[in-house]
Amino acid sequence: MDLTVLLINIGGVKSYWKYPFFLFRMFTDESILPLPFALRYPIALSISLFRVPFVLPKYFKIGGSPLIDQMKVQAEELEAYLKRKDYKAKVLYANLYSEPLLKDVVKLIDYSDKVIVLPLYPQYSMATTGAVLNKLAEYNIKFKLIRDYHDHPEFIQLWSDVILKYWKDEFVIFVAHSIPERYVDKGDPYKDQIYRSAHLIAQRCGIQNYAVAFQSRIGPVKWLEPDLEDVLLKLKNQLVDKVLLVPISFLNEHLETLYDLDIAYKEKAKNLGFSVYKRLPVPWREERLYKLFTSKIREALS
Repeated sequence: MDLTVLLINIGGVKSYWKYPFFLFRMFTDESILPLPFALRYPIALSISLFRVPFVLPKYFKIGGSPLIDQMKVQAEELEAYLKRKDYKAKVLYANLYSEPLLKDVVKLIDYSDKVIVLPLYPQYSMATTGAVLNKLAEYNIKFKLIRDYHDHPEFIQLWSDVILKYWKDEFVIFVAHSIPERYVDKGDPYKDQIYRSAHLIAQRCGIQNYAVAFQSRIGPVKWLEPDLEDVLLKLKNQLVDKVLLVPISFLNEHLETLYDLDIAYKEKAKNLGFSVYKRLPVPWREERLYKLFTSKIREALS
């Protein structure tokens, strides 16, 4: 069977001048900013221009986002893994808001193949996988979507392997990118899936004491809580001195891990007096990840 697998993520930038375009594409997406176009367009433009002076220095500190380079490696290695499992497969990768853009990559697909769309979002949200579906609806293509894999045994074991490699006696904080609370009010399963992922991973690792926290809030709307900074303050007041952060909503390194967690929150933890603050690396290139993807692809094809 000829097969095309399309990996999709939000995107990232290495060329700093492209950052305003990345933001503009994001905030003109109705999945992200659900307003009439006449309002969404000028607001997106304002956000794009306003945030540049604040965010560009962060990109400079981490040397640009590695997300695109990592996705390229993931596509190449997943294709090789699938071929070892007797799939005649081609793996492409695309992003919603930065090059290579989804609108360009869909032109490369051979639609005589079976097409599997695999978002690099373990937990489903209207703001992520939902945005992928909305974008794909603009094109006349037939595909099967891998909706989520937040509680798949291979996903749980993937993170458990990393935790057991680094975890000593620290208090574990499972960290996820936040989303506006209005999505959850509309039935978005993201929050429940984050908590289920955390519970299953903690159970597999034998972790008794852990918390779930959210990061990366933007703008004045109400976002999912508790925020990571609030969790750190609460733990310090409870005399917790060592923390280990597990970014379970990500399958690539990018600004939210390399700057937010490794620099900004680390500095906040230091100021609060934590003696140990560690962040686990995202297991973006593990064979178990490709095993997980292959398992989900097999399910989608059955």
